[in-house]
Amino acid sequence: MHREIIRVNKPYRILEHLHRFSPGKKPIPCVIDGNTFRRLIPIHGEYLPVMAIIHEKDGYIEVIWHGDDEFRGNVSRIMGHILSVDVNYNHFLQALEDYPALLKIAKKYEGLRPARNLNVYETLIKGVIQQRIAMRVALNITAKLVETYGTTRNADTIKYYSFPPAEILSKISVDKMRELGLTGMKAKSIVEIAKMEENGELPSLDDVEKNPEECMETLLSIYGVGRWTVELTLATLRHDFSIGPAGDLNVMKGFKRFGLRNENEIRRFLSRFGEWKGLLMYILALNVEG
Repeated sequence: MHREIIRVNKPYRILEHLHRFSPGKKPIPCVIDGNTFRRLIPIHGEYLPVMAIIHEKDGYIEVIWHGDDEFRGNVSRIMGHILSVDVNYNHFLQALEDYPALLKIAKKYEGLRPARNLNVYETLIKGVIQQRIAMRVALNITAKLVETYGTTRNADTIKYYSFPPAEILSKISVDKMRELGLTGMKAKSIVEIAKMEENGELPSLDDVEKNPEECMETLLSIYGVGRWTVELTLATLRHDFSIGPAGDLNVMKGFKRFGLRNENEIRRFLSRFGEWKGLLMYILALNVEG
C-alpha cells in the first residue's frame, strides 16, 4: 500500500458534487462514502485499487493505492485529473467581476467544481444513459451496468470496481443490455461505443484537449449520440471549461432568470467567458436544482 498527498488551491469543494451525482454507496464505478472516493484505475493493463480521502478545508487530498510504487506518478496525475485539483476558482470569480448577479451565485458555491471522467469511452456511455431520464434513475442504471459487467478487486477487505471493459460490453446483445433498464436505442448505442473503443476508434484525452471540434464530429456520428451528450462528454474531460451543454434543461432554466430565452442567446452570451463558460453553466444549473 502506498500514500501520497496532493495539495489543492483553496477554495476547493468537490464533495458536494460527488455526493450529488452518486447513487448512495453504489459503484459508477467510483464509490463515494463520506469524504472518501474509491475505484479501480486502469494503468498499463493493470487495475489498481485507489482511494482518495478528501480534506477540503485543509486543502489536500490523501491518495492511497495498492500496487507497485512505479505507478506513483500516474496515480497522482489521474486522481488530480478526476478530482479537478487544477481549477483555480478565484480566477473564475475574477472573470465574473463585471456581472454582479452571476458573481453572487458563483460565491454561493465558492470553490465547487465538477469531477472529471477518466476517458471518452466511459464518459460517453454515462452520457447516453443519462439522456431524457432523471439523474437518479440514470445513476442507478449505471451502477447496475458496473456491478454486472465491471471488473472488481478487494483490497484491505474493501471492494473496488472498474467501468466495464469495452471487450465485454461490445459482445453483449441489445436485449441483454435492456435488462438493465435501458431503451433499445441506448443499448444499441452503448454496444456501438464499446466496439469503437475496442477498435481504437474513439478519441483519446489528448485528442479531446487539442482537437475538441474534430472530436465532436467523430462522436456525433455515433448512433444515438447527439449534441447534448457530446458537449457533456467533452465538458467532463477537458481541463478548461470552454465547452459545455448549453442546451441542457437546467442550464437553460438558470439563464432564463437573466432574460436569455433560448439556447442560441445563451451561447452568444457565454462566448464572452472563454475558458470559464462551462463552469458558469454548471453553477447556474445547480442553482436551479437548489
